[in-house]
Amino acid sequence: MTQDERDSSRQTERDVKTASYADPDAPSVLHLVNFRWLTALRWAALIGQTLAIAFVHFWMEVPLPLRTLSFIIIAELCVNYVAMSRGNSLAVMREVEIAAFVGLDLVAFTALLFFTGGPSNPFSFFYIVHVSMAALILSSSYAWTLVGLSVASYSALFVWHVPLAKIVSSWDVHLHGIWVAYGLGATCVVYFIQRARAEIREKEAWVAAEAELRQRAERLSSLATLAAGAAHELASPLATIAVVSKELEHQLDQRGDDEALADVQLVRNQVERCRKILKRMAHTAGEAPGESEDWIAVAELISETIEDLPERSRIDTVATQHVLGGRLRCPREAVAQTLRVLLDNALDASRGNVRLQVAVVERGLEISVSDSGPGMDAPVLQRVFEPFFTTKAPGKGMGLGLYLAQNVVSNLGGSLTLDSRPGSGTVARMLLPKERFRLQPS
Repeated sequence: MTQDERDSSRQTERDVKTASYADPDAPSVLHLVNFRWLTALRWAALIGQTLAIAFVHFWMEVPLPLRTLSFIIIAELCVNYVAMSRGNSLAVMREVEIAAFVGLDLVAFTALLFFTGGPSNPFSFFYIVHVSMAALILSSSYAWTLVGLSVASYSALFVWHVPLAKIVSSWDVHLHGIWVAYGLGATCVVYFIQRARAEIREKEAWVAAEAELRQRAERLSSLATLAAGAAHELASPLATIAVVSKELEHQLDQRGDDEALADVQLVRNQVERCRKILKRMAHTAGEAPGESEDWIAVAELISETIEDLPERSRIDTVATQHVLGGRLRCPREAVAQTLRVLLDNALDASRGNVRLQVAVVERGLEISVSDSGPGMDAPVLQRVFEPFFTTKAPGKGMGLGLYLAQNVVSNLGGSLTLDSRPGSGTVARMLLPKERFRLQPS
C-alpha cells in the first residue's frame, strides 16, 4: 500500500468515526468492532447454553425437550455464522444492525425459556444481561426498544410457557439455580462494563488526538500565513537591494576598489541567503505546498542540505556509497530543511564534530544526527516537539524547528525521534518508510 493510499485510508476512518459521533446510526468502524465482539461472545453463550441444558437434563435429571431445544440452538448457530460472515466482509457498520442481532438474541433466549419453565427458570435472570449490553453499546433509542422487547417477552412467559415440574416443586433446586444464574449474570455484566469503560477510554484518547491534530493544523495555518506574508513583504526590498548591489559591484570593479568590491559581494551573498530563507519559510510550516515529490539521490539531498550551513566543516557524514547512491521520493526542499534543522541544533549544542549517518534499516531509510553536547533531561525531552519551546538563548531560535520537522516527517509516513540524556549528547533519528526509498542496482 502506498503512502497516499494509507493517508486516504486514515482519512476515511477518521471521517466515519466523526460521522458516528454526529449521527449514532452512521456507518462506523466502532459499530463494526462492537458487532464482531458480540459475534465472538455469542459463540461462548451458545456453548454455555448447550452445557447448561446438558447439565440440567442429565445431571440434575430434569426432563427437557432436547429435540426442540437443539433446534433452537442450531438456529442460533446459523444466525451467528451469518453474523460472523457479515462482520468479516464489511469495513463499517450501522448501529441498527447490532440492535437487530441483539433483538434476535432476546427472541432466541425467550424461546429457550418458554420450553424450560418460563419465569420459574432461574436463568431468566439473564434478561438483565441483554439489557445491560444494549445500554452499554447502543444509543438510547435502540436500548429502550430492546428493554421494551425484553419486558414484553418476560411478561409473556408468565402466561405462556412449558412448566418443569421438578423445578417448580423443589425450592432447593430453584435456589441453587438462582445462585448459579446470579454468578454467571454478574460476571457477564461486569465484563460488559469493563469492556465499555475500555472503549470509552479509547474514544476519549481518539477525541484528544483529533483535538491535538486540529490545534496543530491551526498553528500550521497561522505559521503559513505569517511566512507567506513575510516572504511577500520582504521579496521586493531584497530584490531592490540585489539590483542596486549588482550595479554598485560593476562600478567598483571598473574603479578597481577591491576592498569595497568584497564588501558589496558579501552583501549580495547575504541577500541571496535571505531569499533562500524566505523561500523555505513560504513552505507552509514544512508542508511545502506546490512542491512535488521527486526521486532524488541521497547523496544529492545530503549535499544540498549542508551546502548553506556555515559550520559544515564540522559535519562528518557516515554512509556507504551504495546507500548514498540510492534514491528517495520526497519533497526535496522540505526534507532538506528538516535535515538542516537537525544539523543546526546539533552544531549549536556541540563544540566538536557532528555525525550525520545514513543507513538502510528494516523499516526504511534512517538518517541520524548525533552530537556530543550536554544532552537533555526527561522533562525537556518530552516538550522538544512543542511549538515555540526552545532551550536556546534568547535570539537564537523561536522553538519551531523541531515542531515543523516532525510535521514534515509525519506527513511522509515516517517518524522523528530524539534520544538524549544529560551529559551524553543527543541523537536525532529520522526514519522514512521503505516505500519512499530504493537502492540503485549494483
